[in-house]
Amino acid sequence: MIAKAMIAFLFLFILFLIFIIFGTIKKIKEFRMQLKAIASIYSSVYMADLENDTFAEIHGKEGDVRHLVGKKMTNAQKTILQVMSVLTDEKQRELMFSFVNLKTLPERLLKVNTITEEFMDNKDTWCRGRFIVMERNKSGKVIRVLWCVEIINEEKRHRDKLQILSESDPLTKISNRRSGEEKIRTLLEKHHNGMLCLVDVDFFKTINDTHGHDEGDRVLIMFAECLKTICREDDVVSRFGGDEFVIFTKDICTQENAEAIVQRLFSAVSELNEKKFSHIKISISLGVRFVSQNNNASFEEIFRQADLCMYKSKKISGNSVTFWSETDSPFDFAQGT
Repeated sequence: MIAKAMIAFLFLFILFLIFIIFGTIKKIKEFRMQLKAIASIYSSVYMADLENDTFAEIHGKEGDVRHLVGKKMTNAQKTILQVMSVLTDEKQRELMFSFVNLKTLPERLLKVNTITEEFMDNKDTWCRGRFIVMERNKSGKVIRVLWCVEIINEEKRHRDKLQILSESDPLTKISNRRSGEEKIRTLLEKHHNGMLCLVDVDFFKTINDTHGHDEGDRVLIMFAECLKTICREDDVVSRFGGDEFVIFTKDICTQENAEAIVQRLFSAVSELNEKKFSHIKISISLGVRFVSQNNNASFEEIFRQADLCMYKSKKISGNSVTFWSETDSPFDFAQGT
């Protein structure tokens, strides 16, 4: 009787073990499938052991860097730098070398479990590098991390498109007021000298009323093109609303230099009148305020002073410009054409 009970108990115990083993195997398979699904997001995944100074591949596609890593390599810092020197576009290597610095990594991951940096690889593909904490010691210091690289070309293009849309004036495609003002404020905060110029298309309401809004829109579009033509790539060119435009040109701090730009703009407007709008006479009014490197005035104050100059110009027939003067009067110079 006891023997039968022992056999039955042993049988049940074996069944229990089989159940546990198969359950464990199933969980392992599920875990591997989950890990595989996560890893598939990344083009490559490596594990860096900061305590033992090893760097090993967990998941990776055939490519330029696999021969540098192999299954497991010592000197994790040297290995990851070799990988990034091959993988990263030359212009962004300094940025990424700083990001993959394993000596500073524990401090950067002290209060977070992941950090990221975007970069372009040597095939002009946008990627995102990510460190993920795998293990910390008792004091909370990171001792093992995952280093993952993800291809984000499509995401990057989508984000760039959304950013361009959010920063652009939908009609003229130049910067809108929010974007233009933000850029100018940034330049002022960095103490760039330059010229803030407000530009207004004269009698624009009359153009709209007489020739229709479609023709009015065409005037604004063509005039925005004129502004882009006379300005440099790093100058700020913005539509602040209606027929009012604002430009900020860096390093243009004297009336002599400014007049050369103004005359180019006047010439461009004259050319528009001759070639594009023979039935419309377009003229513009400008207000200019120079900004020095030791400028302490706020954006609001500088804008107000340029605005006052622009309204002074509007009292003059034809293309005109007025420059702000700190020493004499706010309307020290006006020129009509």
